[in-house]
Amino acid sequence: MLARHGPSATLYTRTVWTGTPTLVAAGSGGTISAGTYWGTVVAIVDGADKYGGGKASVTCVDNDKVVWTWTKHTGATGYKLYWKTDPTFPTPALLATVGDVATYTDTTGTVTAGSPDMKVTLPYYYFVSSTVSAKQVATVRQDQQVHSGGKIVQADIVIRVPYDTTVSELDEITYQSIRYQIVLIGQPTYRTAVTYKNLHCKRMTEWR
Repeated sequence: MLARHGPSATLYTRTVWTGTPTLVAAGSGGTISAGTYWGTVVAIVDGADKYGGGKASVTCVDNDKVVWTWTKHTGATGYKLYWKTDPTFPTPALLATVGDVATYTDTTGTVTAGSPDMKVTLPYYYFVSSTVSAKQVATVRQDQQVHSGGKIVQADIVIRVPYDTTVSELDEITYQSIRYQIVLIGQPTYRTAVTYKNLHCKRMTEWR
C-alpha cells in the first residue's frame, strides 16, 4: 500500500454544474403542441443569473405536458427555465421562474419575454475533496519539460497514487500542506503487482 511509504493527500476533484435538465414528455394532460423543444436551467445566485448553459431536448405530441428535473446548484435561491424550438433560446423564451426546487411540470409551453445571457450563464466549477494514499516520487527541474501523448507540460513534482484513484487533469491535490494542480497523468507503472498513476503536478500560486 502507498500509505506506508508516505503521507496521505487530499484530492480535489473538479466537478461541473451546467444546469442541464432532464425533460420527459409525460403524455396527455397538457396543451403543448407537437414538436421538438429545447430547455435549459439557469441558477439564480445572489439575485442574478449566474450559472447554467446546459441544454436538453424533448419531442412532444399534441396536448402533451413535460416534466423537468435538474440537479440543484449549491447557493442558488431559485432557477429560470427557458424553453424554445430554437436551441439558442431567442426571446421570448422564459418559461418559468421557480424557487429552491429541482422539478417543474409544464402543461402549456407558454413563454414570456426573456432569453438566457450565454455570456453570464457559464458552467460552474467546484471541487469535491477526498483523501488518497500518496507518495512523492520525483522533483522536476524548472528547465525540464514532460512530453506525453503529444503534450508538453511543466511540472514541479510527481506524486504517485493508486491506479484505481479517479482523477483527471485540472484536478487539484494538497500534499504535505502544499496545493498543486494536476497537469498530466502519466502512464501506469507496476511495482510488485500493484498499479499506480503518476500525477505530474504544478504548484499553485494561490489557494481556491
